[in-house]
Amino acid sequence: MNKNIIIGLLGIILIIILVNVFYKEPQSIIGNEEVLAEIDRLLVPLSQEAITKNDFDTLSELTKNDEYTKQEVKELAALAKYEEYSHIGHGLTSLHDYIKTGEEEICPGHSLAHYYIFIRHVEERRAE
Repeated sequence: MNKNIIIGLLGIILIIILVNVFYKEPQSIIGNEEVLAEIDRLLVPLSQEAITKNDFDTLSELTKNDEYTKQEVKELAALAKYEEYSHIGHGLTSLHDYIKTGEEEICPGHSLAHYYIFIRHVEERRAE
């Protein structure tokens, strides 16, 4: 009986160790320096008006676990398709501020402008 208790305890300890080693809690995007650096990197092709949808691939990967930033990045990548550089710049600035502070910018004009851009380009699904 003593031997069974010791084996059981060792099994529990092993499970606890394995969980601690392999389970990683998702990191918050807020304050993530890697994401902030990627946004800064995107300013170069943006300033040259040469930014494309593919330029957002790394940022999309870095933000995939945060629903708000994931949707914002998708929208910015779509705006690149239509060469809406000023809107991309405004969006990147807003995204940078959100990641830095954790506070979403309330800017109805921003959302409304994007709505009209997508309607103009017959992308009703994105306009929603």
